Amino acid sequence: MKIAISSAGALLGLALASSCAGQAPTTPVPAASRPDDGQATLEQIRRLVGPASCRASAECQSLALGSSPCGGPEAYLPWSSGQTPPKELAALAQRYRQQRAAYHQALGMQSDCRAPRDPGSSCERRPLNENGTCVAPAAN
Repeated sequence: MKIAISSAGALLGLALASSCAGQAPTTPVPAASRPDDGQATLEQIRRLVGPASCRASAECQSLALGSSPCGGPEAYLPWSSGQTPPKELAALAQRYRQQRAAYHQALGMQSDCRAPRDPGSSCERRPLNENGTCVAPAAN
């Protein structure tokens, strides 16, 4: 009996595989017609934040980045208020959030609706370095 079930399963697999084999491959969407995924804006944000140098943890902040399909941020980025102009950063973050929301909507993307927790940020000093770097705490 097991042999008959295995043979039937194999035949079903072959039938499904051959039915897909006759289909034409899907054509990739040309780059010009794809919605903007915001990567250029994200690069601007990363350049503006730079190394996130700090002298004290009070200078360290965490920036909510992007927009998940269910709402809320996709990630957080540590940054230094002592080194980064907050208004310029906020404007870029808002633009990136809008681009990501539009991108997800245009592609009909969905998610599991889990929002990342804001990890916060602190100034981590390294030996032989006058300034520290704003970092998110290590995940447990």
